[in-house]
Amino acid sequence: MAREKVLVLGGNFGGLTAALAAQHELRGDVDVRVVSASDRSLFNPSVIWLPFGKRAAGDAPLTRPQPT
Repeated sequence: MAREKVLVLGGNFGGLTAALAAQHELRGDVDVRVVSASDRSLFNPSVIWLPFGKRAAGDAPLTRPQPT
């Protein structure tokens, strides 16, 4: 039987959360692909620490790995 395929449109916090949830709900027996307009993502929970010097500006954005 073929594996299920899930396509998530949007790759920021919500899209990545949806992709992980789909993989979890289908018990990993799924191919999940995330499509985003950008290869970068902003991890919003890290932004709060920028004004206090606990994180550098380069720590919050993440570069997504490119498919091989």
